[in-house]
Amino acid sequence: MKITPTQAAILEHRLSAGTIPEVFADSEPPVPISETEKAVVEVEGFIALRFLPFETMTKLELEVIIDCLDGSTFFGGGGAEDAVAEGTLSRSKLQRWHKAADELEEMVSKAAGHPVRCASR
Repeated sequence: MKITPTQAAILEHRLSAGTIPEVFADSEPPVPISETEKAVVEVEGFIALRFLPFETMTKLELEVIIDCLDGSTFFGGGGAEDAVAEGTLSRSKLQRWHKAADELEEMVSKAAGHPVRCASR
């Protein structure tokens, strides 16, 4: 499924933090860091191609994408609204970001079979 540059940026934001392998290692049951790192590399490749092949990706790759939304800080937990108030981010750009996140949540939720939400909104 194709994704927009904004949707890719939302996913990349969490991946760039480099914390996903540790999150999965601390989960129950724990996932070895080497397995998660491999899945992260695959997901980074999907994002670079702006395409999420839900029908062929592994369960762990899907879980990494879910974590990219569940653990997202892309919107800064209200920081984006502060940026609009300060005039450093336009209201229309923030609305486009929210629309992109809504569409991404819908597509990932459908693939996951349960609701997935972007945490920082």
